[in-house]
Amino acid sequence: MPDPDTNLRKAAADYGIRSYPELIVIGSKGTIVACPRNVEELSSALDKLK
Repeated sequence: MPDPDTNLRKAAADYGIRSYPELIVIGSKGTIVACPRNVEELSSALDKLK
């Protein structure tokens, strides 16, 4: 994860996230796994974590 003092919008841009997400899925290693925009994308991201 970025430095805690980093602006969240800048941190999202650093990870290649182009729009400000409402939900971020974080993996067990603390990395951003997905920023789903709908239920289907969320379900897919959560399936990958299993």
